[in-house]
Amino acid sequence: MVRQSTDTRATDDPLIAKALKFIRACASDNISVNTVARAAGVGRRDLERSFRRSLNCSVLDEIRSVRVARVKELLAQTTLSMDAIAIRCGFSTPSRMTIVFRQITGMSPSAYRRKVLSQSGQRPLVAKRQVD
Repeated sequence: MVRQSTDTRATDDPLIAKALKFIRACASDNISVNTVARAAGVGRRDLERSFRRSLNCSVLDEIRSVRVARVKELLAQTTLSMDAIAIRCGFSTPSRMTIVFRQITGMSPSAYRRKVLSQSGQRPLVAKRQVD
């Protein structure tokens, strides 16, 4: 869990803070910008404007960023398949996860896993049998 004191996305704007908290808690679910706006208690357009003004990014950019951060954790710490990781991180398909991951990181999830494992010299935790 990210502490607000060390979070680069920390904000004094209560609306943005509420939306960020919701995104962090629910990004792995099937959420959309409209879902975040409802959770924050504002219209989609107002939320988008506030995000652009305060964080210089869109709500969707933030959702994707949080999802990719979770993908990175699972790639580095488990042996879960790409399919399982995509599902756990809120992506509709593994190919969609790969597209978004590559857009944000500049590499594929598989390449990222190889790089992290080669740098750390450690083996990932073995994933327990997934029950969905």
